[in-house]
Amino acid sequence: MTRESRTRQPPSFVGKTLSELDALHRFFLTLDTELERIVENEDLVTRATDPLIPSHEELVAAEERADPELEAQFAEELALLDEQGADQYWEDLNAKFRPHFYAAVTLLTVAVLEAGLSRLARHLMSRRRKPLISPGQVKGSTLDQFWTFAKIYDWRLPDEETQQWALDLYQVRNSLIHEGGSIYAVSQAELESKSKKLLAIAKRRPGIELESVYPETDIAQLFARVRRRLRGGKPAPSEGVIVRIQREFCSTAIERVRALLRDLYAPLLTPAKRRRVKISRKKRR
Repeated sequence: MTRESRTRQPPSFVGKTLSELDALHRFFLTLDTELERIVENEDLVTRATDPLIPSHEELVAAEERADPELEAQFAEELALLDEQGADQYWEDLNAKFRPHFYAAVTLLTVAVLEAGLSRLARHLMSRRRKPLISPGQVKGSTLDQFWTFAKIYDWRLPDEETQQWALDLYQVRNSLIHEGGSIYAVSQAELESKSKKLLAIAKRRPGIELESVYPETDIAQLFARVRRRLRGGKPAPSEGVIVRIQREFCSTAIERVRALLRDLYAPLLTPAKRRRVKISRKKRR
């Protein structure tokens, strides 16, 4: 008589982490689509919100009724708003809010990655009665800690390209979370060093843009001017660069993080081989 052994189930954190990443992906696609729709259909949004929000003209009229002397004061302001301010909201939404939204999605992607790595590290520790080392004993970022931790516990790491993608993602994350995406008020040597790293990443990873804090200044020209002033012994100006994240980088980052986590979780996702166990029958006496 024989029976088959049960299939091994992956730890619960595997499904939890991948579900969190899927939820983030859906959030990103939904809101990005809505932003596109808002910008393309501004008239529809205006008609929907006008009944709910008092217009500037209505507020001014209410103030004029309270104080007739304000009429002349606001006349020029209203003319200026009618002439210049009609499309300002939509321009700001498209040009200013979107990069912040994409930056936020990038930071959330790294947060899910860090949670997934930390959960795997705790799982590897729990499988030993005496853990060799804990992630907190290793210096560096969560990513650096896990690479070292995995090698000590003999856990298979992803290929070099996947690891490089994760490192690039962390460099972008650091620029967003530590400098807020704008690198300035630092020494010129530090500014050029950080900017060169980000420029190299931008060449490898589509969807990242690096521009001067002054829109008319090209990055290469900025550094050339700085070097000339340094050689001439003149003080360098307070200049900097801004990191802009685009839709393509967000989408690719989520997919690459998913691939990285699946690769790391692969030994846990692979079902144990079924084996037939022979059950001996004892002879009755």
